[in-house]
Amino acid sequence: SPVPEGQRSATPSASPSPESVNAGLAQAEALPVADQVGQLFMVGVSTSGLDETTRTAIVNNKLGSVVLLGNTTAGAQPIRMLSAELGSLGTAELPLLVSVDQEGGQVQRLQGEGFTRIPDARKQGAWPEGQLTEEATKWAEELRSAGVAYNLAPDADVVPEDRRNTNAPVGKLKRDFGSEPGLVGAKAMEFIEGMHSENVVTSVKHFPGLGRVRGNTD
Repeated sequence: SPVPEGQRSATPSASPSPESVNAGLAQAEALPVADQVGQLFMVGVSTSGLDETTRTAIVNNKLGSVVLLGNTTAGAQPIRMLSAELGSLGTAELPLLVSVDQEGGQVQRLQGEGFTRIPDARKQGAWPEGQLTEEATKWAEELRSAGVAYNLAPDADVVPEDRRNTNAPVGKLKRDFGSEPGLVGAKAMEFIEGMHSENVVTSVKHFPGLGRVRGNTD
């Protein structure tokens, strides 16, 4: 569907250049196969701390990234320390990427001092054009300050209006920007622009059609 007037958004300015993409591919291809495989893995790490089993798995297998799991209200300082500890397990050639689910509403892993309490996507979707980019820029600054460089967001599922209360994984939790594809696409782009402006990479989720399911597919 065409994007409505007032909801159009520019392409994020932080898109990688062809040269940087080619350099990254060349670096990956030069790695031993075992290291290439390790870089494909993202393992869960509790926001409460790194256990020895996970530490050993990261180091021995040269794993590429971690996702912080479990909600915490302890604030930014403990996460900053955890990110630094995780970063020490990587190398200059293969740094470890730290990620988190920081959408807002009921899906905001990192809370407390140093992290803005982010409203749910339903509220974000109702903001005037440009406001979401401004707010997402602030949220990205907070993530970068805490050592997190990858936000597993935004949620770009389109939930039909008549399924808002029956769509368990998205609609009932108010994780959708709206019911119109054009609006959802524009708001997702605003969120991405704000994150990219502070060099926080993003993932648009989920599986196509998840906004129409009736059961919780998780």
